[in-house]
Amino acid sequence: MGTIWAIAVKDIKLLMRDKTAFFFTFAFPIIYAVIFGFFFSGTTLSTVKVAVVDEDKSAESAAFITALEKSGQVQLFMAPLHAAKQRVVKGKASLYLRFPKGFGASQRLAILGHPPLIEMGVDPSRKASAGMTRGLILQTAGAMLAQSLKDPAAAGKALQKALDDPATLPGLTPEAREKLVKNAAMFGQMLQFVPKDFPLFNMEPLRIKPAPISTDSGRLENTFNVSFPQGILWGILSCLITFAVSLIQEKTRGTLVRLHTSPISRIHIIGGKAVASFLTNLFIVFALITLAALAFKVRPTSIGLFIFSAVSISLGFTGIMIFVSVLARTERAAESMAWAVMMILAMTGGAMIPLFIMPDWMLTISSISPVKWGIVSLEGVLWRGFSFTELLVPNGIVMGFGLVFFLLGLAVYRRRSEI
Repeated sequence: MGTIWAIAVKDIKLLMRDKTAFFFTFAFPIIYAVIFGFFFSGTTLSTVKVAVVDEDKSAESAAFITALEKSGQVQLFMAPLHAAKQRVVKGKASLYLRFPKGFGASQRLAILGHPPLIEMGVDPSRKASAGMTRGLILQTAGAMLAQSLKDPAAAGKALQKALDDPATLPGLTPEAREKLVKNAAMFGQMLQFVPKDFPLFNMEPLRIKPAPISTDSGRLENTFNVSFPQGILWGILSCLITFAVSLIQEKTRGTLVRLHTSPISRIHIIGGKAVASFLTNLFIVFALITLAALAFKVRPTSIGLFIFSAVSISLGFTGIMIFVSVLARTERAAESMAWAVMMILAMTGGAMIPLFIMPDWMLTISSISPVKWGIVSLEGVLWRGFSFTELLVPNGIVMGFGLVFFLLGLAVYRRRSEI
């Protein structure tokens, strides 16, 4: 028993002496808990970005749009139909809503069982946002319908106004339309004698029509086009951990000592590890996309642009790996640091916590994570239809991260004699 206790005390002392391992074992979990405690408490979910196409331009459509905006749950952008669809395709909005001509007249006819129609086009990677928005739309429509029935006289006049328009209920004969118009005022008078909480009608306040947001709807309907970018980034992050730890392993096993005594420079050693990591990253990307193509019909819009994204992402995360690998002095510290870096990059970049549920301040932070830009780049070449110019931003940011961290890692590696 004394021997076991002595070994245990020895291991604890070694952990306490390793400052990096101690930090990521004890201090980092506290920081993690505090940050995400702020994240989940006292903050509201980020507003859903919605492009709005108002083709009706009626008082009813304007009132409906205003009610949606006042809810505080959506951020609206007015746009024509084509621009609204492109905004969704490029990831600048979660969905678009189209109020077709006749929306206002149809809203007045909801009490006759003819609810108005709204067209909704959804980014397939933001289905949760679409579900929340759908609920908000139906809630708003129901509230507006209930509000209209609180004033029976106004409800009767609104119905009469709708029936006066020949375009309303085009299947009606002139005689039937005339009778409905005459009875509209009587309908309003009848409502005055009905208690407000009496379930007079089982009316549908609104209908939502799903619509494709691209002529190439097959890419949008294939959910694997959306999920594989996240899978590829997880594979690259796992590669980052493996290579970050390997440098310290080579030091403890004596491999680095033998390399340092040979006629090669430190830049050769770090360069060789970088090339190995880069090639492994490339293999991960192409292996996963080949599997996706064969099993799930996931195909890039352009092979050339996909290669551009694959090379950019592989270079970027190779540079990050070099930086992480040279900071730690022990295998335990290197592994802890690599896992911590991976978790932070994944969470802030949208690989673990979806971007659409993040509060606004967290969305701002996500832009400093190369994971986010890697996902944006891969989505761009798999289904969003990015051009070469549009890919320059996400790919340039990822490679910029890689270059900065590679240079920082190289500077640290040159200064540390023990590595």
